[in-house]
Amino acid sequence: MIGAVAGALIGAVASATTQLINDPNSWKTGEFWEHVGVSAGAGALTGFVAATGLGLAGQVIVNGAVGAASGVLDTAIDADSDTKPLDYLESALLGGSFGLVAGYLGGPGTATKHMQSAFKTALRSGNWRYFATQTATEAIRAGKSAISGVIRGTIPTITRTLLPHLRSWIIDE
Repeated sequence: MIGAVAGALIGAVASATTQLINDPNSWKTGEFWEHVGVSAGAGALTGFVAATGLGLAGQVIVNGAVGAASGVLDTAIDADSDTKPLDYLESALLGGSFGLVAGYLGGPGTATKHMQSAFKTALRSGNWRYFATQTATEAIRAGKSAISGVIRGTIPTITRTLLPHLRSWIIDE
């Protein structure tokens, strides 16, 4: 849960910040908040997964899929009559690529086998209170540990979000 909250906050702040850098009045539009919502949702999902025991390969795959999906959603938000199917494919490939890198940088999930062991003990003994307390303790520990991975994994996403703006800043100046 902590990983999901951290991921959602980081995703929302990163999206809002990059949009506001490009256009300080963008917060007044519905598209602004839709992009923030997509980034918060993507961050929550990848942050949640970062706090699980999923290994590096799983983190890379999940982050790649979430990156591709968020790229498509962002394209749909900005779509107009000139938007072509190829634009969606390009966004999926770009978002997915950055997601793969983010998953790699974030590293393997932070949960331990202790949670599995607590479940087996509770199943054997019927002591589900033990399982609940152990799971809560471990979830908090894993969530805290996941935060650094979530932050590292956000770097490619912020870079992907800034790329279109960098081009306009360089050309305009």
